[in-house]
This record gives sequence, C-alpha cells and structure tokens, in this order.
Amino acid sequence: MSIVRSKASQPDVTEALEIVKPLCIIIYSLVTVCGYKSVIRFFPHQVSDLELAVTLLEKSQHWSSGTSLRQESTGEMETKCVLLLWMYILVLIPFDLSTVDTSVVEGGFDNGVEISPLVVKILEISKGYLSSAGPMRRISGLVLSRLLTRPDMPKAFNSFMRWSHEVLLSVAEEATDHFKLLGVVEALASIFKVGTRKILLSVAFTTWNNSSLLMKSGTANRSPLLRKFVVKLSQRIGLTCLPHRSPSWRYLGHTKSLGVHILKNTGEQSHSSVHGIQDAECVEEEDMDIPEIVEEIIELLLSGLRDSDTVVRWSAAKGIGRMTACLTSSLSDEVLSSVLELFSPGEEDGSWHGGCLAAGRVGS
Repeated sequence: MSIVRSKASQPDVTEALEIVKPLCIIIYSLVTVCGYKSVIRFFPHQVSDLELAVTLLEKSQHWSSGTSLRQESTGEMETKCVLLLWMYILVLIPFDLSTVDTSVVEGGFDNGVEISPLVVKILEISKGYLSSAGPMRRISGLVLSRLLTRPDMPKAFNSFMRWSHEVLLSVAEEATDHFKLLGVVEALASIFKVGTRKILLSVAFTTWNNSSLLMKSGTANRSPLLRKFVVKLSQRIGLTCLPHRSPSWRYLGHTKSLGVHILKNTGEQSHSSVHGIQDAECVEEEDMDIPEIVEEIIELLLSGLRDSDTVVRWSAAKGIGRMTACLTSSLSDEVLSSVLELFSPGEEDGSWHGGCLAAGRVGS
C-alpha cells in the first residue's frame, strides 16, 4: 500500500490507476484469503491520504467494461475494492473531516448548516457502489457505517437515513433496483452494528417499520439474501432498543486457588453470600420493561427460524441468542418456550433445524 500511495500522488490520476492495478490485484488476493480485517491494519492512514483516496475513487468510477469477467481480468474490480477498504480506514481519523477538506479553505461553506464537500463526495461514491452486484457493495456499506457514526456526522447521518427511507419505501412500487435494495439494507445493518444507542434510537422505529414492510413484500419472498439482511438488521434494531446488560442468571466462570482448599469453610460462606446477591439481582431483573418494538422483532426472528433457506434461519438463530442474553430469566424462558414449539411433529424439517440452531445459540 505504500507503493500504491506513492504512485497515487502523481499528477496524472489516470496513469496512476493503471500503475496500481497489478498491486491492487495482489492486495485483494490477500483480502480474499486472510479477510479484510487482517489486511487493512497495514494500510497507510495519514490525514493527507483521505483526499487522495477520494480522488482515486472518483476517477475509478468512470471505468466501464463489457462484462464482469473483464473487470476481474483487468483488475478494475480489485482496484475499486482496495480503494474502498483504504477509505474504510481513512474515515476513522480523529479529526473533524471539515478541517482536513482543502475545498473548505476556498470559502462558501457553512459548517453549521452544510455538509463538508469532501463528505458529500464520499457519500455519493459509497451510495453509488451500493447498487453494485460485486463485492464493492458490501465494502461501501462498511465505509458508510464508519463514516456516518462519527460524532461530527449528524447531518450526513440524517441525510443518508432519509435517502434509505425513500429507497425502502419504493419497494412497494416495484421501482427499485434489487442490488441497490440489498446494498441499502446491508449498509443499515452495518450502521446499527457499530453505532451508539444515542445516535440510533432516533431512527430505530422508522427503520423497523420499513424493515417489517420489506419483509412482507414480494421482493423479499423471492430473495433469500434480502431476507437474511432484513433479519440481521431487525435483530440489531432490537439490541439497540434494549439496554446492554449481563444478566446474573447466565453462567459465570470462577477462578480456583489454593486458598479455597485451605480455607474451605470460609469459601463456603462466601459462596453462599454470592448466591444470595445473585438471587437479589434476579428479583430486581423481573421489573424490566420491554418495548413493544422488541416483541415484534422477536416474533419476526421466530418466524425466520421457519424460513426455507438456511442462511435466513442461521441469522434468525443468532438474533434470538443475542436478544435473549439481554432479557430477564422469565422473559428468556418465554422465548425459549416459543423456540421449543418448533419441535412439534407438525413442523417441517426447516423448522426443526431452525429450532436446533436457536437452542444452541441460546445455550451458548
């Protein structure tokens, strides 16, 4: 990446892109084998690289090839993916992005009202790649999740959420691109994964209403991947609406030492006192108020366990396990009872498989 950075700083951006193509093919091969999280740690992340990466991405958007096979053979797809991953790291710089935007120096920009021109470029590039059928769709969603959840991005966050709301509502009119719909839902799921509750609670109810309508649409019935993303998004909305907590009824590990064997009587007394404290905490947990939206999301996850596709059942099972860990013991028992109902003789094989997955996730 240091070579890519040095070549990309040349005045002729087009020539620089042709030079870095073979290097990006090698880097993307490492990403495919090792995963992007292992590779991006070695990417340069100086503040001055942000505008350089945006310029390269803007130029690479004008590439056009006849087929997707030609994109892979010429390295265009790999170059776009590597540049997006580079952007994923650069948007995490610990400075206000408007302070590193050189176009702001020219004047005519109101930081209190408008979005920084550099941020607008990143948003437009990322939203454009959300309609891609290739791996750029997922990476652009990751870029948006890191960018929009920054503390200095409230205006950009609200702008993107309004745009995504319009895209999800267009499903009822059957006027939206399927790949664009997949990209928007996947990006929202990534945003709800890394964002804080303070930022996400203001849009959680609207996003859930859109997701529930999308799950009932004919487009979702024809697309297992879309149902998987909607289930993933729904569970993360539910986790956002629930306060993070570690209930005392869960298994707790203990550390053994020689003192336990030497002072056996003292250890037994302390063990009983710990159980007394845990029992008192369990009593206090019974007063937990569950929002209505959480109950609706759990119902969607339970129905997802009956889905005909394994990827949807697995995503729903993980959601059941994660949300159950944030509930009280009595509410968790109710959810588990609903899961056990899937093992009735009248259910299909997919429901039995979904029940096994959910039971395993709850037990873990």
